[in-house]
Amino acid sequence: MPQRILQHRSIGQIAQQQQGQIEQEQRKIMEQQQQIAKQQQQFTQQQEQIALEQQQEHITKQQQISQQLEQIRQQQQKIVHQQQQIAQQQITEQYQHIVQQQQQIAQQQQENAQNQQKIAKQQ
Repeated sequence: MPQRILQHRSIGQIAQQQQGQIEQEQRKIMEQQQQIAKQQQQFTQQQEQIALEQQQEHITKQQQISQQLEQIRQQQQKIVHQQQQIAQQQITEQYQHIVQQQQQIAQQQQENAQNQQKIAKQQ
C-alpha cells in the first residue's frame, strides 16, 4: 500500500514537472513572438526611413534640375542681350559708314562743281 502512494506521488511529480516544462516552453514561444514583433516593427521603420530618404533624394534632384534650368534660362537671356548689343553696334557702324560715304560724295560733288566753274572761267 505505501508503495502505491509513492507511485502516485511520483506520477504527480512527473505531471508537475511536465507542466513546468510546458509553461517554460510557452514563455519561450511568447518571448520569440515578441522578438519577431519587434523585428517586424524595426523592419517597417527601416522601410519607412528608406522611402522618406528616396522621396527626399527625388525632391533634391528635382530642385537641382530646376536650378539648372533657371541657370540655362539666365544664360539664354544674356546671350539674347549680347546679340541685341552686337546688332545695335553693327547698325551704328553701318550708319556711320553711310554718313561718311555721303560726306565723301558731297565733297566730290563740291570739288566737281568747283572744277566745272574753273573750266567755265577758262573757256
